[in-house]
Amino acid sequence: MVSIRTGRNARFVVCILSLFVLGCARECPAAVDLVWRTSSHTVALGETLSLDLLAVSQTPASISAVDVIVTWDPLYLSGIKKASSQPFWLVEGFLSPQPDNLNVDITDGCVLYTGWGGLSGSINVDSSGLLLATFAFSAVRPTSQTTVNIPHAIGLQTFTVVYDGHTPNTDITGRLDSAQASVVPEPSSALALSTCLVGWSRLFKRSCRN
Repeated sequence: MVSIRTGRNARFVVCILSLFVLGCARECPAAVDLVWRTSSHTVALGETLSLDLLAVSQTPASISAVDVIVTWDPLYLSGIKKASSQPFWLVEGFLSPQPDNLNVDITDGCVLYTGWGGLSGSINVDSSGLLLATFAFSAVRPTSQTTVNIPHAIGLQTFTVVYDGHTPNTDITGRLDSAQASVVPEPSSALALSTCLVGWSRLFKRSCRN
């Protein structure tokens, strides 16, 4: 009798677990990654670095809103401005005020970008990527590498979140990307520096011969 009850209990547990797995597979939304794309990772001093922010999901998904923390080093990249936006946003931008004093000064190396979808419905995302916005930075100092990040959180109350398009207030955030860029001297400055170095080299050789 004990073995029969044990067998029935085991089958019951297996059935419950199977239903849970099947239900989760049907109802759990797909994760949506936030990634950067750019036509060039190298910019000249004084030029603009443009970064496209995309939402990507390996399986079809939908979103209703995003909160995206963006950080960078203002020593090399000055400020941030939204170069373009998409028509599916009802409200979007660097909204202020924000928790943890974000967006008070959008040139300090840390901002929160927010996009709220319209009332017409959810916004579809797939593996090809959905362009959310384009951001532009001014290159102000040469460097071999500087990074623009999308951190998970900053401070105590600010988080990067992708919201599901079907279930309200459901976080479906996936992988968060970072973009590396290098800032090179402008051609005229590089030429002037090269000419100066050649001149100093010739002068040094002559002084050594004398």
